[in-house]
Amino acid sequence: MAGAAVFPDQLLGLKEAYRLVYGVDNIKILPNPSQEEKVRLLSKARALILPTQEAEAFGLVILEALASGTPVLTYKQFITEELRPYVYELNEHNLLAAVRGELSPARARAAAEKFTVQRYASEFAKLLKEVADGAVWGL
Repeated sequence: MAGAAVFPDQLLGLKEAYRLVYGVDNIKILPNPSQEEKVRLLSKARALILPTQEAEAFGLVILEALASGTPVLTYKQFITEELRPYVYELNEHNLLAAVRGELSPARARAAAEKFTVQRYASEFAKLLKEVADGAVWGL
């Protein structure tokens, strides 16, 4: 188990994780992993389990996992619409499939390739042109 432990809710979550795995030898907890550690862990993982229950602005960790070929299990209602088709709903069925290694790393990697820097730059340029041409949204 790895993750940030900076904000109070993260520290509470880490404290609970330590309580749950106390004495369990096959689970290790790594708070605040470095970028290199994250890449290494994600590339070896059968899945990223992201039990967030608050809205994510985008969810960069989801893309990091997908780019590593790691399937993602999360609560879809809390992530941005653009990422929903590429993740699995966090539930017992999908969690069991992940543990068994039945979720496709190739599917995860293919999903990440839809979010390239080139695509972002191209779409951002189109958006800027629309604004320059007088487009207005949300009024």
